[in-house]
Amino acid sequence: MSYPVIKRVSLYNVKENLSKIKTLVGSKTKVFAVVKANAYGHGIIGVSNAVYSMVDGFCVSLVKEALDLRFSGIDKEILLLTPIDENYLERLIEKDITLTITSKRDAILIDGICSGLKKRAKVHIKLNTGMNRLGISSVYEVSEVLSIARRNNFIITGVYSHLGDAKNKKYANFQRENFIKLSSYILDEYPMVTMHLSSSAGILLGEKFYFDMVRVGLSLYGYTPFETNLLTLSPAMKVYAKTLLVREKIKSERLLYGSKKYSFDKVTLLRVGYADGFFRSGDQILPPRCMDLSVVLGAHFENYYCVMDNAQSLAKKYKTIPYEILTQFGSRAEIIYE
Repeated sequence: MSYPVIKRVSLYNVKENLSKIKTLVGSKTKVFAVVKANAYGHGIIGVSNAVYSMVDGFCVSLVKEALDLRFSGIDKEILLLTPIDENYLERLIEKDITLTITSKRDAILIDGICSGLKKRAKVHIKLNTGMNRLGISSVYEVSEVLSIARRNNFIITGVYSHLGDAKNKKYANFQRENFIKLSSYILDEYPMVTMHLSSSAGILLGEKFYFDMVRVGLSLYGYTPFETNLLTLSPAMKVYAKTLLVREKIKSERLLYGSKKYSFDKVTLLRVGYADGFFRSGDQILPPRCMDLSVVLGAHFENYYCVMDNAQSLAKKYKTIPYEILTQFGSRAEIIYE
């Protein structure tokens, strides 16, 4: 192993998690794997190839992610979730990437490029149902996009939104009702569109939130956004750092940066730091990490020491969410699939 930080990813666990989710939502519900952010740190190509036969398509956030999937041989539908970068629009249309319309401007851009290419793009319309992030918010805005769509340069194949707080069932139902209301105007003209509202959190709210399709992100990798008895999943990734040396009998001495003095019987120096995606501080006992180095208590003589085996546990320790833990590890790590 040449990398000082190793991510071991169990593709078996990824596929088992997906299988459980598919059983929960039923065979009539399409499942798209969310592989943005390098598949939440698990490796976009490796994960996508592993689940290819089990999913109906993939969701990404970046143009590069969409094109990387296409160039790797993924020929299923790829939905780009984020607003359009007009500099890459022509290439995305040529590669048959499904685009998201979040505004009238998006519709105008797609319409113009498609007209020039003489090629119809597939688009999903993103609705703002209460999260107030991205999306079309009113019936008037929907009608503006529909009027542009009638030029037949692109075809609306889907409509979707996103839940901002799925744990709050009252708010989730409020968003669901808004979604149905705004979608109805699109369904009048495009009755076969795919409707989707739920990601991993919405899936846990029951069948009425499934609609035609669900987007599976966090749960694919072994975690649920909140506690539930509906799914028992297995984390797919563990992170290991190379051990460098053991220091003994530190008595009221400085350790790493800073003037604070520490007393430890034994500590092990690891080749992992905040440049590898680990938090610099947050531990009340040990000194803050360096850019490339950390210490842990005790003497550890194995070549690689596990620094993350459960993102949820680590998230609680650092008062964050497992999404952040999973996605921030990676720029200097090697992925080994098991």
